[in-house]
Parts: sequence; structure tokens; C-alpha cells
Amino acid sequence: INLLKNKHFYFGILVFVIPVISFYLLRDHYNPGYIKAVQENELGGRYLSTIEGHKENFWFYYYNILHTDITAWYLFIPCGFLIGMFSKDERVKRVTVFSTVFIVTYFLIISTGKTRLGWYVIPIFPFVSILVGVFIDFIYKALENLNYFNNVFKYNIAPVLFLFLILITPYQKIVNSTYGSRELPEYVEFNELSYFLRDAIRTNKDMNNYNILFDDHRVFTINFYKKILEGRKMKLFYKDYKTLEPG
Repeated sequence: INLLKNKHFYFGILVFVIPVISFYLLRDHYNPGYIKAVQENELGGRYLSTIEGHKENFWFYYYNILHTDITAWYLFIPCGFLIGMFSKDERVKRVTVFSTVFIVTYFLIISTGKTRLGWYVIPIFPFVSILVGVFIDFIYKALENLNYFNNVFKYNIAPVLFLFLILITPYQKIVNSTYGSRELPEYVEFNELSYFLRDAIRTNKDMNNYNILFDDHRVFTINFYKKILEGRKMKLFYKDYKTLEPG
């Protein structure tokens, strides 16, 4: 209630809203149709209908989290939630409530949308990490204060050993993914033209008056290499296979 009575609250809203609206109006002035494109791709259009064939079921993100995104940690999430909710530390309890509300709300919003893509779930990860961290912190402190280790050993290495054991496998996966990554088979054909243009740049191949035959002119890698070649005074053109001419 006090917030709604505070004049600075409304001033802050205006400071945010006016520049944003001005940007969209100015952009639409110089690029007619921009606001319509935003409506179709970023607002109701993408959310209320499936575009570009990205039709998945309601539990798409849930199964991704379990089997792809957070495979090493997902069992810690409910544990962190329970420990955080019953924590005597008010800060831990509040951050647990905040993180949980965000995760549940955002998950329902993106799962209800009709266009579902794997990376839409990424904003959840920091808050999931907080819940996981609450659980790890609880175990770490419990081992740190365990009388058995403190009485038997000169140095209580149990907390450090615990961290090492739970982190070694995820870090190993990261290292393998970074240094031993392989392109997925379904992307090889899609990227083949980009590789051809890249190699032409590296070998100084004469690409003047070449035609690029590809059904999607928005592929950034192709445009990137095309501009480099054009910077070397070569002319490249996009062609549609339906209008190809002999020769």
C-alpha cells in the first residue's frame, strides 16, 4: 500500500515506459512494420500460436530439465526447497521463497505458450542453482560441525571431500564438452554451406559471381562469410532454386 502511495514509484514507471515506447515508435517510423513483427514474434503471436514448427507438449521443459539441462542436480532441487523453507535463517527462507515463486511462475508461463524452444527455460537456471546451493550449503555445514570427524581427525576434510565428490562428474562433463565437442549429425548438412564459404576465405578461393542457393537468407554464418568475401571485391548473390537459369 505504501508503495502505491509513493510518487517516486510512478515516476520510476514513467522513466522506464517512455524510453521504451519511444524506441518502438521511432524504430517503426524508420522500419515500417517493425511493431507488427514484434507483435508476431515476441508478444502474442509467438505465445498464442506455434511458429516455425516448434510444437511440443506441455511437459517439454520439465523433461529437458530432468534429462538434458540439470541432470546432475535435479534431485537436489526439492531438498533445497524443503531445507530453505524450514531454515531458521530468515535470509535463506526469503531467497528460497522468491526463487521458488519465480521458478514455478516462469515455468507455467513458458509451458503454456504454444511455441516451445529449449532455450526459453534458461532464465530458470540461476534460481534453480540457488535452491541447489541451499541444500549443498546445508550438507557442507552439517559435515563441518560433525563431532565424529572433529574428534577423530586433526583436520576435518569431510566438507571439502563432499564438494569434490559432487562436483567432479559435472566438471568432467564440462571439460569433455568443451574440448571434445562434436557437431550433432542433424546440423552437419545445415552448416555445410557455411563451411564451404569459410574454407573459401581461408584458401583465398575466387568466389566472384557465385550464386548462393539456400532457402533461408537469415542464416547469420552465411551472411557473415558472404560479407567478408564481398569485402574482398567479390560479388555473391542469393538465388532461389525455383528461378535458376541454365549455366
